[in-house]
Amino acid sequence: MLKETVVSIFRGAYASLLLGAVLAVRPAGSIADEQRAIPEDNLAYPVLIMWENGSTGSGFYVNTGTGVYLVTAKHVLFDERTHNLPECGFDPITQKAPVCWVRLLSYSKDPEDQTRDLLRLDLSVLQKNGDVKAHPSRDVAVVRLFSVTKPADSPPAPGSAQGPAPPRRILSLPGVTVESMAKDGILGVDIGSIKPFNRVLVGNDVVLFGYPTSLGLKQTPQLDPRRPLLRKGIVAGTDPSNESIVLDCPVYFGNSGGPVLELDRVGFMTHLVIIGVVSQYVPFVEVGGSNTVAMQVMANSGYSIATPMDFVLELIK
Repeated sequence: MLKETVVSIFRGAYASLLLGAVLAVRPAGSIADEQRAIPEDNLAYPVLIMWENGSTGSGFYVNTGTGVYLVTAKHVLFDERTHNLPECGFDPITQKAPVCWVRLLSYSKDPEDQTRDLLRLDLSVLQKNGDVKAHPSRDVAVVRLFSVTKPADSPPAPGSAQGPAPPRRILSLPGVTVESMAKDGILGVDIGSIKPFNRVLVGNDVVLFGYPTSLGLKQTPQLDPRRPLLRKGIVAGTDPSNESIVLDCPVYFGNSGGPVLELDRVGFMTHLVIIGVVSQYVPFVEVGGSNTVAMQVMANSGYSIATPMDFVLELIK
């Protein structure tokens, strides 16, 4: 059974969750926005994915009009060797079935509202019901979290004025528990704001959203791992043979699965469109040493690879 307890939470926030979740496009003229490359409400897009064992990744929500999906890199959720979900939570004494809990953390689109959007997912239940999908050959995966139902159309009574359309019902799927929610609900990317691989523009600016939790020194914290960070770069190139996007933008452990936004200029307006999912960094290997000792040092080159959104659409359409 679908859980209707979430309906009231999202009913007032439906405009932001589905209808108004298009990446913001702002005309020039506002003093507040002229000095900001990205509107403040867009900062709510990244999602922190937290496993029981402490490992993390990034992701984001996509709204299709009939469902709400978590999108991330496949290796954030699946074991790279077995290509299966980890068998977490299995108790060898009681022989209870595996329970794979992950938590999803994001924030309100209103910067003044510090309420956390926190969801808990039982991936074993979601996978059993067919709501977890991993691409067979690409580093992307999706988890269907909510279904959106449109109320049946009913004609107005004779002689009465047509009132506003009733709100759609947003229902959490089995395996999804809402632990806390901001008053505006969660913010997701509208499917109409997704740009296909063949339209990605080399040289355009990009912004990466995510939670690079590996950065900083644990003994002297400089960064809050529960707050997202942005990174700006450019589309350095595309690789048609591998169908991948090369970014001149460094990424680190924890960034995997985060969204990549391209800034497209059309006249005096800037359109923010999502073009990919952070997949991996490009290493630089330096070979050195002597006649008796060989050394290899692998470092982050500053380039990274994103998987195009085409493969995400294959999973959710």
